[in-house]
Amino acid sequence: MRITTLSRREFALGIGATAALIGVLRSTQTAANPRGSAWEKALEKITGDGKPAPGKITLTLPSTPVTGESVPIKVTVDHPMVPGKHIKAVHIFATENPEPEIASFSFTPASGTADVASRLRLDRDQDIIAVAILNTGESFIHRQRVHLVLPCCEAPHDR
Repeated sequence: MRITTLSRREFALGIGATAALIGVLRSTQTAANPRGSAWEKALEKITGDGKPAPGKITLTLPSTPVTGESVPIKVTVDHPMVPGKHIKAVHIFATENPEPEIASFSFTPASGTADVASRLRLDRDQDIIAVAILNTGESFIHRQRVHLVLPCCEAPHDR
């Protein structure tokens, strides 16, 4: 067995080359996702520079559904629906989806309440986020983690 010794210069060049490679890999990763995740970018398109506040919106869904085939979801916004200040939209995001905004609902004061119920199809554990937007530009957010026993693509089918 032959043992090779490195001079200080060779060692320093090796360390420098490794550091440069790590820098290139990190910059490539940053270029692919320069400002946060896809759901954060989608949220920013809706809310602009404003940061949604917690409260007023409630997201109800099972935290551990058996399957991701059909996960029930309900969004309720506790806010008066008066012409001067009402909920104009509710947006629902799934943080691990390639297209994170999975639903949008529009409201007017004539809607009476800003409540919605539906079902989601989920393929993996992830956060579900509901955002309510007021006609004044204010926004409210609620986030809940969902852990699937079986993803939608692995659920048993009765066929």
